[in-house]
Amino acid sequence: GTYSGKIDTFTLSSPFRFVIDVEKIGEMSAKLSGLSSVLAPSSSSFLETNIPPNILPPPAKPEEEIPIVESIEIKKSKLIKAIHKLNKIVVDAGHGGEDPGAIGPKGTKEKDINLIIAQRLREILKKNGYEVFLTRADDTFIPLADRTRFANKVMADLFVSIHCNASISDDTRGFEIYFLSDKATDRAAEAVANMENSVIALEKSSFSGKRDIEKLLLSMAVTEFMNESATLCGTVNLQVCDNFLNLNSRGVKQANFYVLRGATMPAVLVEVGFLSNVKEEKLLNQKKFQKKITENIFNGIKEYEKRLK
Repeated sequence: GTYSGKIDTFTLSSPFRFVIDVEKIGEMSAKLSGLSSVLAPSSSSFLETNIPPNILPPPAKPEEEIPIVESIEIKKSKLIKAIHKLNKIVVDAGHGGEDPGAIGPKGTKEKDINLIIAQRLREILKKNGYEVFLTRADDTFIPLADRTRFANKVMADLFVSIHCNASISDDTRGFEIYFLSDKATDRAAEAVANMENSVIALEKSSFSGKRDIEKLLLSMAVTEFMNESATLCGTVNLQVCDNFLNLNSRGVKQANFYVLRGATMPAVLVEVGFLSNVKEEKLLNQKKFQKKITENIFNGIKEYEKRLK
């Protein structure tokens, strides 16, 4: 037949078809391989392809929608990690349950003050984007070793143990902060450690039963984080010195506190005041003081974080 030389191609949908439009084509003697002819009512004829499905590209999948809430949470998580070099902090409220800790002249129990301050510290840390864990959230007795064992389990970046002090002299007063060391700074520091360690008598198991390899590993952990712990003590103590007129700072000290042993992260023990002193017992019960001491511990943690490489 005759052929003008003009060809148009286009597609049709439902189902998908590829169409070849050949203008003024004569009668075809045979079908083209793979094509079927369709005679249009006009002077033009069409060739319509029946393309096998396995040749066509797979249909495009609709884009999966990512929930907006999840997207925001992921971004928030990444932002927090970018801001904080410390992500997980364990706050330990000293004593608890059958172990009241020190008891003031007016009957104030150390375990109660410790828990109040620990809970306040948790809240301010959480508000500032840290992930915070409490070793106890109520009046529960927890063995000393279990406290740092818990911190290790959650892979904490910091361990802060909250306590109130006591002395045989009711005139002794002030704030102290400790990091772990086999040797105490002085006799007074050693006495404080012995007092805090005395709870070991209430526990079913003792540190003395640990194997040599465990003791060696604990010793290595103490050495590794001693400098960081000392630095944290310094930044917290400085905040207290600068912001309290009615609380004397007795400085940074070191002693062998069982509750700090075994921590595989920087760990400190804060003695916020002396319950054995009548004036400080009253102070420790005041919400205003509890709020202020908590804020200064928090600010000390922030200053410590700034110094991390």
